Parts: sequence; structure tokens; C-alpha cells
Amino acid sequence: MMSSSGAVMDTNTSSLTPILGNSVSGVLGEAAAFFFTWDGFIRPAIMAGDVKDPKRSIPFAIVVGLGSAAIVFVGTAAVTLGVLGAPSAGADDLPLLAAAAKAIGRWGTWCVLIAAWTAALGELTGDLLSASRVGLAMGEAHELPGRLGAIHPKFRTPH
Repeated sequence: MMSSSGAVMDTNTSSLTPILGNSVSGVLGEAAAFFFTWDGFIRPAIMAGDVKDPKRSIPFAIVVGLGSAAIVFVGTAAVTLGVLGAPSAGADDLPLLAAAAKAIGRWGTWCVLIAAWTAALGELTGDLLSASRVGLAMGEAHELPGRLGAIHPKFRTPH
């Protein structure tokens, strides 16, 4: 976020013309590449058994989470394209890093690297948490060995 907000000053809106003006095929092609980044939207539903008032909380969490992610993704992509231009962004293996370096310098590069590391760590912990709950639910339903469906009496966690 810090890199994107700082790079807004270096954004050239004419660089967005190929994306916004000519056709939707470029946008749809790139959207397919980023589909995997949305896999976390179902995690609140997986964790519903651990949520207070899930009928209210889960839909809210999914809508707010998807909306927030969409704003961040579209904003970051627009700033990256605005700073680098479509040809440079497409030719670079790490366009977000290149845009941050161009617009903000070494500070921007470090912000992007730290954000990527933090996002990867968050994704990993989310995967581990939801995987344990899927195993618990399958154990309770006797789709996996019953031992996997056991809850620890003291800690109330799967074990």
C-alpha cells in the first residue's frame, strides 16, 4: 500500500489506454493469471464453526474481503501500469517490484519485498488453519479416520 500510494505521483494515465480503451481481452487474459490469488475468499466459510454468529459474520467477511482485495488489486495494477507502461510491465518478470523501484527507489523495493513476504506468510498460516478444520470436519463425518475428528477436551482444538 505504501509503495502504491507513493507511486501514484509517478503514474502516467496515458499508460492505461491499452487496458481501458481497446478491448477487454487483455484484461480477461491477465485476470485468469491472477485467479489463484482469490482462493482465500472461501476461508471464512470453512472456519464458520469457530465464528460467533456465523450467519451474520461470514457473508459480511466474504463481501468485505472480496471488495477490499479487488480495490487493492485493481489499484496496484493501475499504478504499476501507470508507472511502467504496458510494454515495460509486460516485458518485466517482476513488474510490481520494477514500478516501486522506479517510482520510489530502494525504499519502494523493500516495501514490495516485505509485503510479498508478509502476504506469503499470511497465506501459509491461513492454509494451515483451514486445512486443520477440513480434516476435523471430515473426521467428524467419518470420511477420514475418526481420530481426526477428535477435539482436545482442554484446549478445544483438533488433535
